[in-house]
Amino acid sequence: MKNVNLRFSFYKSCALMGLVIAACSPQQKQESSEEVLTIQLENTLSIARPDEPLVFTKEQMEQWAGKSTEGYPVFITTQGDTLPSQTDDVNSDGQWDEAALVYSFRPQEKVSLQLGFVKADQFPEFPARTNVRLGVSRNRDGNYADAQQEVRDPEHQPQSQPPLYQMEGPAWENDKVAFRSYFDKRNGKDIFGKQRPELVMDKVGIEGNYHELNDWGMDVLKVGGSLGSGALAMMDQEGQLVRLGETDAASFKVIAEGPARAIMTLNYEGWDVDGQKLNLTETITIWAGQYWTQSDVAIEGVEGEKTLVTGIVNKYSDEAISQTVADYSVLATHAQQSENKDILGMGLLVAKQFYTGEGETLKEGDGVTETYFTQLKIAEGKPATFYFVSAWERSNPVFAEKEGFVKLLQEYATRLSRPVKVTQAKATL
Repeated sequence: MKNVNLRFSFYKSCALMGLVIAACSPQQKQESSEEVLTIQLENTLSIARPDEPLVFTKEQMEQWAGKSTEGYPVFITTQGDTLPSQTDDVNSDGQWDEAALVYSFRPQEKVSLQLGFVKADQFPEFPARTNVRLGVSRNRDGNYADAQQEVRDPEHQPQSQPPLYQMEGPAWENDKVAFRSYFDKRNGKDIFGKQRPELVMDKVGIEGNYHELNDWGMDVLKVGGSLGSGALAMMDQEGQLVRLGETDAASFKVIAEGPARAIMTLNYEGWDVDGQKLNLTETITIWAGQYWTQSDVAIEGVEGEKTLVTGIVNKYSDEAISQTVADYSVLATHAQQSENKDILGMGLLVAKQFYTGEGETLKEGDGVTETYFTQLKIAEGKPATFYFVSAWERSNPVFAEKEGFVKLLQEYATRLSRPVKVTQAKATL
């Protein structure tokens, strides 16, 4: 396997950007006075943290090393295993600025990782566990090209035939779940439930009917006039919800995708709320191994503080689950809401610093309907963050029971509230 060979070459090279990996031979150690960088991680919780997201910035690693870094970071366990990781250019300046990986912690486990740097051609290839897909058929002939960025055609109408966009818009996935956003004036969000861990969004909407159960899974949600799975609205001066709908322009861009996480942005210009023309950017992140997707929402053009709203469709749900867990407000449903007529749990996690309340829309009428919603405060230059959880019983039978789903929500809220403790130590060889 290519990544195994590269791992061995990593050890053989030994000196990497002034860092020496401890696997070097005793003779090499004696001949070198280079330093080893060791990152110490601690799970301070009494619960396991499977596939815990970890992010280290380039600036952070340069501070640890005491010098500018070159090359690409590689993370090695004390057992000598190379952890799958990726480097991401999150500010789109053409240079990587963050390294991302996941690690599964046992309760209260302490871990030491060794950090070195390799050249681009030495960086291991890891299997992808996340993916972003926007298929575009310019000729509307069913041949979809993968777009890394796209400006939405202002004339594009919802559900137009033949389809311009595969799956009606961009989709993002990991090995547990997938989501999509309607790339038209509806700007709704939908869920694909998965029965298998494979990445499938490149072919969904091209092969088979995703509204019917396939071997990989299916589209499990009926969105209708609701906010679906975390779509956006704003509360106006009259206390009514103004859906993120018609805008002057909209665009999409892939920021990253790989073994640890995928990131994409949706940008909207000219959203009319209370006579103000707002510009909104939603940065969407999905991590390997998680049943949630993260949204960071920033707004330009807003005067004062506004109330951002996101929600969960309650088309087939008669009650909401509302809890406070650690530093998070939890709003959820657990009911036979899947289009497969089985159980689908959906939840919103919002940190207390953003949370301002929750409510429920009417079942029928104009505007947003059939939705339990959470309110978040948002102001110019102060992005608001929320997490949307999707747990289909065919993905994991534990989710068929309310207790199993609520436990998942509580564990997520607890983990988000108590990040892994990170310290760093240097040793001279």
